[in-house]
Amino acid sequence: MNKARLIAIPFLPLAGLISLGVLHGQAPMSAPVNTVAVAQPVNAAALLQQCSQALGRPTPSLGLVAQGQRISSSQADPTRVTVKSLGGLSLRLEETTATGLEVRVAANGKGSVTRAGKKDALPSTATTYFHLDHIPVFLCESLPASWAVALKGVERVNSDNVYHLSIVAAPTASRTSRVDQALSSLDLYIDVTTHLPVKTKALIFSPTNLTNRSDWETYYGDYRDVQGLKIAFHTTQYLSGLKVNEFIFDTIVVQPVSVTEFQ
Repeated sequence: MNKARLIAIPFLPLAGLISLGVLHGQAPMSAPVNTVAVAQPVNAAALLQQCSQALGRPTPSLGLVAQGQRISSSQADPTRVTVKSLGGLSLRLEETTATGLEVRVAANGKGSVTRAGKKDALPSTATTYFHLDHIPVFLCESLPASWAVALKGVERVNSDNVYHLSIVAAPTASRTSRVDQALSSLDLYIDVTTHLPVKTKALIFSPTNLTNRSDWETYYGDYRDVQGLKIAFHTTQYLSGLKVNEFIFDTIVVQPVSVTEFQ
């Protein structure tokens, strides 16, 4: 069975598929994380269950279609985007740019980008453990028993007190254990009151040199009710502390999405 189908919280952020190599942007106004004294839950697994319940317990077959705009630090004008997802493992992003339509697809541990009718494969570092960080509704779903989840403590992200969880996949082989750990590593920050995701942090890699890596941080806001689910309509990404992307969605709807959209 393909490894990616077993993973409920895969690695690569959606915007990472867009912004590999972008190393400039706007820095956050203040340091985002500080340790605070707040009562902790019993264990990390219980906290993930509370988070899943707060998000509405999405099913693995859930189809979502989101439409809105992407504001990039490297472009003068916003671009229109349509993001389609099927469960937590399949993504299709359509973006209307100045040069035409670009389509990015990620599913089953593989991915591609199509520009001007030319389709190119995305590097495995960008797809093996990707996660749908444009909409964090699947971030707290059950993990395979082989994955390790640890509660690192209680911290503050901006004005929110958050639980900090560290999530990492079991190695697929002893010789690749360090690579698997780095590629799959995900830090998840959950609001202590609402139990909704506030932030994630992962690593983004050069496709040619795994030692060349940077922090990729995603912040969530403007949660709204969508057919029994709590979905963030505002997502902001930072690369090495610099703001590079902002997604502002106008509409997000639950509707069937065909698997052929992700081929």
